Amino acid sequence: MAWDFLYTADAVALSDFSERTYIVTEGMAAREGINFSVPGLHGEVSYPFKMFEGANVVMGTFLRYTNPAGAITHADGAPGHIYENKAKMMEIFGKMTGLVTLQRTTPHQGANILEVELLGGVEAGDPMWNYLWVLRAPKPFWRATTTTTHASGTGSLARGGNAPVDDAIATFTGDGTVTVDSNGEKVGVAGSGGATVVVDCGKRTIKQGATNRDEWLVINSERWLPLDVTPVPITVVGTVSIAWFRKWH
Repeated sequence: MAWDFLYTADAVALSDFSERTYIVTEGMAAREGINFSVPGLHGEVSYPFKMFEGANVVMGTFLRYTNPAGAITHADGAPGHIYENKAKMMEIFGKMTGLVTLQRTTPHQGANILEVELLGGVEAGDPMWNYLWVLRAPKPFWRATTTTTHASGTGSLARGGNAPVDDAIATFTGDGTVTVDSNGEKVGVAGSGGATVVVDCGKRTIKQGATNRDEWLVINSERWLPLDVTPVPITVVGTVSIAWFRKWH
């Protein structure tokens, strides 16, 4: 696999504007909350299940001094192409209508996306056509572009990835529950009369078709079906199919 990672932004190939695109800050987002101290004891006491914050992501680009075909055709020559390509990237990442979908294909992980927004100015590096883009990812993990599913009932759910999943989608055929064995956290449906009901744990919705069915929800935690580890031992009652996107730090 090539090392260019095939970056796109809102499905536009960044290789049209940049000879090389790379992420400067790869790694784990900060955790929410703080540890606490106990009088008379050294250090801190940590507690489990801290959530992850949104993440700042610094992306580097070596802007092209040519057009996408590799030719110098700008009226201002090579410098004109550099500033033209910078302007095009500013247009993509500076949009006002929502987040930008940044996608790449990496060894081991495959195709993943990260939704980002441009925080502020773009910093020129060294050489002068190496620009750094400070992006904010409200959801801190790269996620797969295709879903993984589990429909085999009680057993071991192979979450995959290396980051927790909090937005699984559980489709119930009639009443049922899914319980994470390690902590007892449960999500389910009761009173459906055999209907097909979709519980979207990320959007916090429970629907029969387009109709909200909040009154059918069974839940015992503010965390809806958290897939914190891999594999995840679960207990299933009823007929349930679970779908999720694998996540990566």
